[in-house]
Amino acid sequence: MFIYWCLSNGTGRRRMIVRLKKEWLVFFPALALGLLISIGHGLHFDTQERRNIIIPIYWSSYYAAFFVYFWRVAGSLSIRARREYVMKVTAAVTMAFTMSIIWIAALSPRFAAASSTDIDRLRMAVIYLAVFMPAIGLVNKLVRSLKEGVPTCNSLLIALPAVVYVIFPRMLQAEAVNLRSKLFYSVLISIVDLIMDISHPYSILLYLSAKKFVKARCKRQAPTAYSLTDIAVTATKAEAVSGSAMGKDNDATESQHSKRKNGHLLRRQSSIMTTALSLAAPVGGLQSALASLEVSPRYLRALSDQVNIWSSCELVALLFTNLTVLTAQAYAGASWEQLVEEGMGLVLPVAIEQLFQLCVLCVLMRWNNLPMLSSRSEKGVLRRVVLTLFLVAGCCISTWLPFFMMSLRRAVSGTVAQPLILPEPERRTCPYYYVVPVT
Repeated sequence: MFIYWCLSNGTGRRRMIVRLKKEWLVFFPALALGLLISIGHGLHFDTQERRNIIIPIYWSSYYAAFFVYFWRVAGSLSIRARREYVMKVTAAVTMAFTMSIIWIAALSPRFAAASSTDIDRLRMAVIYLAVFMPAIGLVNKLVRSLKEGVPTCNSLLIALPAVVYVIFPRMLQAEAVNLRSKLFYSVLISIVDLIMDISHPYSILLYLSAKKFVKARCKRQAPTAYSLTDIAVTATKAEAVSGSAMGKDNDATESQHSKRKNGHLLRRQSSIMTTALSLAAPVGGLQSALASLEVSPRYLRALSDQVNIWSSCELVALLFTNLTVLTAQAYAGASWEQLVEEGMGLVLPVAIEQLFQLCVLCVLMRWNNLPMLSSRSEKGVLRRVVLTLFLVAGCCISTWLPFFMMSLRRAVSGTVAQPLILPEPERRTCPYYYVVPVT
């Protein structure tokens, strides 16, 4: 709940207390239901009715709570386009929640066998990134297009989807047994992240190109005066010829038909070439595209904040997953040579990740000359960003703690320790939500 209070009103203590007193009842049904389900799991109250009825109600209660909460927030902030604001913000949060459910299902013991080898883990990570890339791009567009609300808080809405999106492939990459495979998969995931980061603002150019293409295809060109005059003159000359045989009349008719056909083909080719040249020609760059759409400095600041938040989330996910696996290996009794090798192997992915982030800034600032307006120099903004990212990371870790333990157990058992397999993993660890393993 603290995350959503930071996303709506900021990190001021007084504001958060006031918001807590007003909105605690919105999340109370979902929290109470989750607590009851956790207690029931601890007491081994595991029935088919719980799986078929209670669990969908539990997840649906959170979706309803998101909508109701942001609807009340929009009313308290006196937002004019209330419905538009609520739909965009709720879409961003529910997308992160949906990805987290799939994240839990993919790391649960039922589907862990599908990622038993390094190639299987790479395949699962690439599929995950490819499937959710359009959805993440849509969420980025929705967050950037928010015209009302607190500007320094709206950009933080992308933090939760970003963490959920980047941490799952990094966890699979950290589970790789071979160091060479781990480095290769890390570089491949970084390349995918680079493409996605660069494509964030280029969706504007894609939108303008699609708009021009649709207009060009829908425009029906009428026959020109030149072609009509040419046909009329040809017909007059053919009628003026007297005493001609029937074969000559047929020849004149065929010549008129061929001229008409050639004129139609020329006009069609000219139209196609004009359309192709207009689409191939640059729109004027991102700066001209933004000017044609009459975007505000608020939009540019949201774009800059999104680039910074994504880079921070990607770096933190890379360091967290690999350092966690390294710590687990040290705890399991790995040799110091192996730990040094793993630690030195972590330096290269971090350096490559930072190099790719520098490439993103060069593309946006040097090639496209975009004014990357940052709001972190304003009072309290940096504290708000750090606290929000810390809360998002803590929420994800606490929610997925049992599945992190399963992932670490698989990573350690493949490198330095004997396989540690629980007799009944699905009953000892709750496969739905945040509970610690039951002993």
